[in-house]
Amino acid sequence: MFVATGAAMAFAAGASLVIITVLLSPSRLRSVAILLAAGGALAATSSIAVRWGRVPAWRTALRTMTIGMTAMLVSLLIGRLFDL
Repeated sequence: MFVATGAAMAFAAGASLVIITVLLSPSRLRSVAILLAAGGALAATSSIAVRWGRVPAWRTALRTMTIGMTAMLVSLLIGRLFDL
């Protein structure tokens, strides 16, 4: 239960950072701002996971950033494919 609660809190914190970025960034810089905010949120949550779970730092950070950024890239490509 502790791990699930921690994961939910990390997700909410990371999502909040990205939502605030969307609301505050100018439209011409929004894509880059979202990419940087999401990357920062992923890095922060992976560093928290490293401390809580006592897992290898580089492997955890690399896995989190790779999966997260790949998911963003796939979402971007699908959005462009359907002109969204």
